[in-house]
Amino acid sequence: MNKLENSDFHIYDENNNFFVGLSYIYEIKEDTNRFEIKLVFSYYNLNKHVKEFKTNTVYMDKDTFKAKNLQVGQLVETLHNRSSDVPYRISQIL
Repeated sequence: MNKLENSDFHIYDENNNFFVGLSYIYEIKEDTNRFEIKLVFSYYNLNKHVKEFKTNTVYMDKDTFKAKNLQVGQLVETLHNRSSDVPYRISQIL
């Protein structure tokens, strides 16, 4: 968790509307057609001027999930929205 807490975000080269960050997979559930992946990440909350943890859920089709070989306890690079409407919301696992 120390590595996660000390991670920072950088702007995604392919689309500057997104950040790239580091997230920790803490739960995976298999659904009929996809996987539900729950992640936690650390970010700097400008309103409170402190580092905080936030959780998000992403969904992934079964073929992509198997190709990425994701597991609980794994640190993964994630794509986060920069929009002020939903700041830091994870849009996908890279």
